[in-house]
Amino acid sequence: MKQYKLPTPPDGAMYTNNTKLLNSIFEALATKTNGMCPCVPSYLHDNEDYRCPCKQAKENKSCKCGIFVWVWIKQ
Repeated sequence: MKQYKLPTPPDGAMYTNNTKLLNSIFEALATKTNGMCPCVPSYLHDNEDYRCPCKQAKENKSCKCGIFVWVWIKQ
């Protein structure tokens, strides 16, 4: 199998602690979508906006797949 580097979480985010979800998404990223968000239709996989972490996750702090969560620290 091709070596796959896991995506770096966007600023302020971390991986969810749901290991079953993480493993499922990581496997899809590595074997099925070539690093593109597995939650979008395959016809969008030629658009770099959907490379994990996708543009929505980076700009809107919202991950459709659920592998990233944002940590809000109350000051």
